[in-house]
Amino acid sequence: AISGEAPTYFQFMERLLTKWTPGQSMREVALEMASRFEFNDIPGISYLWQHPSTGQQFFFNTGRAQLPFKLDEMNERLQSLSLLEPPHKHEQNVGLPLPIGELHNHVRVVSLQASQGCPEDCDFCPLPEYNHRKHRSVSPEKIVKQVIDVYRATGIKRFFLTDDNLGMSAKYFEAVVRRLAEARVDGKSLRELGVLVGSEITMKALANNLHLFEQMEQSPLREYWVGQESFNVPEFANKG
Repeated sequence: AISGEAPTYFQFMERLLTKWTPGQSMREVALEMASRFEFNDIPGISYLWQHPSTGQQFFFNTGRAQLPFKLDEMNERLQSLSLLEPPHKHEQNVGLPLPIGELHNHVRVVSLQASQGCPEDCDFCPLPEYNHRKHRSVSPEKIVKQVIDVYRATGIKRFFLTDDNLGMSAKYFEAVVRRLAEARVDGKSLRELGVLVGSEITMKALANNLHLFEQMEQSPLREYWVGQESFNVPEFANKG
């Protein structure tokens, strides 16, 4: 299992491909390499190892994965969208990816990474520990660029910013709202083009950013999933 993010996966695959040849099972090659501890220097990998003589099994964890602090280093969203296959019922890949200009016939909403992690210490939530208690974000400029790039290439107008809590940083949240409001495509604002952007936010963060409501009216970022842990337990209402 890979517990890290994309960089851990890429390291793992790069190492695996040094031993894999066409026609081989990648799983079998990976298991063989793991039995020789060839992945142990890549943090963020866990696997079972069976002793060749006794048959006893051991669980190996190569350590906590190193998280990229700057999410701007992640791949462009349009690049990954260009690799999607057309709908089919085959068990194997069908070959060429779906032409990017036809993507709007099959996809209604495109997700974009905005920020990740949370420094809070709520006892019901695993996110702080998983993200090393850090809050990392994609720059507002890159968010705008990806929205425009995908819109131009596909015609898709709905986006969702995947985020653990977009309003964790009031300064960042305001910058995202403002940059999206100021963005122009051929002289028109994203709102004028019918672009709609949504994201997740907690009640606490939304309450702390009431002064942004007027700017939200001019921004395509106008749709929010508001976090509420439970409507049945009154004390949960104060957790955000």
